Amino acid sequence: MAGSRTRRSRSQGLYGQYSAAAHRGDLAELVSLVSHPDTDLELLAVIAPSIRDKDADAQLIHHVLDHPACSGAIASRYATHHDVDVRLRVATFPNIGSVLEMLAVDADDRVREAAARRLDAMGDVLRPDRSA
Repeated sequence: MAGSRTRRSRSQGLYGQYSAAAHRGDLAELVSLVSHPDTDLELLAVIAPSIRDKDADAQLIHHVLDHPACSGAIASRYATHHDVDVRLRVATFPNIGSVLEMLAVDADDRVREAAARRLDAMGDVLRPDRSA
């Protein structure tokens, strides 16, 4: 029981630290936190720029997308980011769901093609093999 209380207290302390860092918006600090071994999905979600932050730093977003705990839900936040390379990363990210359909009509050819390939591959998996 004491061990779970200690973990919860530690998690709350980390959450506060990450939340404060996100509020400050210091790029070097945020990149450092993304790279920290204690950063899990919950903490990553706290410091990952919001979907409303269209001007979020592309370098930070690439670090977020590189993190092993990054989920499709977090990656999907950046489907409309101004940086083409960010949108391309999102188009190739696993488990991003319906965002692929939006990226398939992106202004950039590379993003459109990557999303279309993923959609085609998903369709191939969903369609039964009629040759059997």
